[in-house]
Amino acid sequence: MLKILAARDAAKENGYPYGTILTTTAGRQNTPEGAFAFDTYNKGLRWDEAYFDLETLEDYVELLKKNSKNSISIIDLSHRQLGYTDEWLRDKLIESGATGLDAEADYLNRWVKGTDASPITPELLEMMNDSVMTPTYTEIGNQGYVLRWYKTEAWINANKDKELIVGLDTSDAVGKDGIGLTIVDVRTGETLAAGGYNETNVISFSNWLVDLLLKYPKLTLIIERRSTGTAILDNMMLMLEARGVDPFKRIFNWVVNNAGHSERDKKKFDEINTRSSQSSFLTEKNRKSFGFATSGTGVTSRTGLYGNTLQNAVKYTGGNSRDKQLVTQLSNLTVRNGRIDHAIGGHDDLVIAWLLCHWFLTTAGNREHYGIEDGRTLTQLVVNNSLTTSNLKAKEKADLSRKFKEDLDNVLAALKTAKMYPTINKLTIKAKLLNAKLEKMDGGSLDLETVLDNLKRDRSKDVNKARYFDRRRRTR
Repeated sequence: MLKILAARDAAKENGYPYGTILTTTAGRQNTPEGAFAFDTYNKGLRWDEAYFDLETLEDYVELLKKNSKNSISIIDLSHRQLGYTDEWLRDKLIESGATGLDAEADYLNRWVKGTDASPITPELLEMMNDSVMTPTYTEIGNQGYVLRWYKTEAWINANKDKELIVGLDTSDAVGKDGIGLTIVDVRTGETLAAGGYNETNVISFSNWLVDLLLKYPKLTLIIERRSTGTAILDNMMLMLEARGVDPFKRIFNWVVNNAGHSERDKKKFDEINTRSSQSSFLTEKNRKSFGFATSGTGVTSRTGLYGNTLQNAVKYTGGNSRDKQLVTQLSNLTVRNGRIDHAIGGHDDLVIAWLLCHWFLTTAGNREHYGIEDGRTLTQLVVNNSLTTSNLKAKEKADLSRKFKEDLDNVLAALKTAKMYPTINKLTIKAKLLNAKLEKMDGGSLDLETVLDNLKRDRSKDVNKARYFDRRRRTR
C-alpha cells in the first residue's frame, strides 16, 4: 500500500493522472476477502454522470466526503453497461453451468452471505433484487448532499405536492455507520429516492433537510432520535419556526401520535393544535417528543421494526424497493443469536430509514395532522403489486421458457449435422443444461436422453454407411 501511495504522490507532483482503482466481482461475505470488499463497496458513493456538471475536482472531493463513508467512488458495471444483452448473459450462464449463489455473485453482481440465515424468503429476495434500477435522476442540493431519485426530473417537478414520507436513520457520521435516508410514496409504498451521508456538520445537514421539507410541502419526516438525531431535530425545529412552518405538522412526534390515548395526551395535542402563533415555548416544551427513539422493547423497539414491519414492507412493497444499496442491505440481514441484525461488518442505515417510513404508514396515529388524508396510505398497493409483480413475472417466465425451447431446438439441429467429436460433446452439454433449465422452470421437458441416443445412432449409421461405400470404392 505504501508503494501505491508513493506512486500516486509522484504522479500528482508531475501533473499525471493519479488514483487507486480496486476491481472486484461480488463476493461471499463469510470470507475475509469478501467481507473486506463488501465493506468497501457499501461505504462508497455510487458514481453518476451528473457529477460531470461539478465545476472542479475539489467540488467532487467534497461531495465524496459528505455522501460516502470512505471517500471512494463506486462504479457498478453490469453486462448491459458493458454493451452485452440479456441473451448474452443467459448463454454465458448456460455455458458455464453456474447456478445458485455462484451465479448470483459472478454474473448478477449480488453480494451473498454464504451460510448465514436470512429472515427474508428467497422468493422475496429475488423480487427485491429484480426491482433494482439505475437512478433516473440525481439531485445535488446546495449543501452538496446527493439524492438518488427513481423518477425523472420532470415527474419530480410535476409532483412536488405529492404526499411523501422520508425516513432518516442517524448516526455519528464519522466514517463508521452513516446517515441513511429514503423517500417513500404514501399511496403506493414505492421507494422514490435514497441517499447515504457521512456528515459531522449538523447545522449544514439540518439546513438541507429543512430545504427539502420546504421544497416538497407534503413531505413528512420521521427520524430516528439517537446519536446526531437529537441535534438535527433541535436545529430543524428552530429553522422551521423561523420560516413560519409548524414542526408538529412536518416531523413525526408523539404529541400528535398519542392525541387520542388519554385525556392528558388530548390536552397536550389541543395545546399545540390551537396555538395562535408558532410558539417556540411549546416546541421547546415538547422537544423530546419529536422523532422515533428506538428502544429494546415496546412499540419503538428495533425488534418490532425487524419483525412485522420488515416482513410486511418486504412482502407488499419489496417489488418497488429499487435502490441497489437499500436492497443490498436488506438482502444481507441475518439472524444472529436469535435476533435479526445486519451481518458482522455490514450496515443497515438505509434499512432502518426505509422501515421507519413503513412503520409510519401502517402504525403511526393521527396522520391527518401531517396533511395525509385518512385512509390514503398504501391505497394503491394491491394494484401496483398485481401489475408489476404477478402479471409481469408470469410473462417474463413464459418468454424465457420460450427462448430456452428455441435455443434447445437450435442446439439439437446443430447436433444432427455435427461431425467432430469436440463439437458434439460441447453441443450435448449445452443441450442438457438448457433442458435442465426448462425442467426447473415449467416442470416439463422432452425426453432428452432418448433424443440424444437417437442422434448418436443416426451418426453411427452415417459413419458405418460412409465406411461401407469407402470400402466399395477401394475394392474396385
